[in-house]
Amino acid sequence: MADTPREKPVDPIQQECESQNERKDAMPIFRSELQIPHSIIDAYNAKQEKEARRERWKLRIEVATLIAIAVYAFMAYRQWDAMRDAAVATKKSAEIAEKTLLATQRPWVYVRMEIKSDLTFTGTGSKIDILYSIINVGHSPAVDVHLSIKMFPSIAFGRQREIEESVCSKENWVPSLQNILGGSVLFPNEEHTVIFPTQEDISGVNKTAGIVLFPEIIGCVTYRFAGGEPIHTTRFIAHLKIFDPRNPDFVTGIPAEIGTVPSSQLRLSKSVTYAD
Repeated sequence: MADTPREKPVDPIQQECESQNERKDAMPIFRSELQIPHSIIDAYNAKQEKEARRERWKLRIEVATLIAIAVYAFMAYRQWDAMRDAAVATKKSAEIAEKTLLATQRPWVYVRMEIKSDLTFTGTGSKIDILYSIINVGHSPAVDVHLSIKMFPSIAFGRQREIEESVCSKENWVPSLQNILGGSVLFPNEEHTVIFPTQEDISGVNKTAGIVLFPEIIGCVTYRFAGGEPIHTTRFIAHLKIFDPRNPDFVTGIPAEIGTVPSSQLRLSKSVTYAD
């Protein structure tokens, strides 16, 4: 008996899927197109353009405002700088005016010197009487006037300032001048004189034959403006030398020998005088 072909069993799930696919393929496809009126599109475009113009104007206003603020700040700085310069100039002018007024109205003390005795050498020093004329050439009284004087055999170069400060100290003020001034007040164009025995210590100087001294007198006058500060100072340095009567223009140092040098052979010259 001949074999007959067997039928394959039907899968119900597969059959259902194929049936659904057939139905989907058979479903009609609908297509639609939305038609927007031109009036609405034009209105939308007009609105967008209006917004864009508004944003541009807003940006321009903000930039203009920023520029205006920067310009205002710059002008304010320039004005402040000009006011500051004007204030500095005004202050400087006031200071100059005040200094000018003080310079023209304050006292100015000047000192003249004159030899009044022979120069005498001893074993330890030398002595000479010198007339000091203290003159107020300013336009107001000078108060608390004090004089200090000291003579040195010679001063090393560069030590003048140091010695001046030492001489101007209160410890070296000359009491006799205070007594003469009667309260240490010197009025304008007033002059007071004092003869003070100026001495120098030469004990440490080698007085062998041929040693020559060049005595220097350092003096200081301190005073104040009436009722004011600070203390003003007139300083002077004078050199004591000997000259040859046969040649008056030639001066030299003084031999450090015990004895007397006549005043007629002495010359006193002030090399430095300054006041502050």
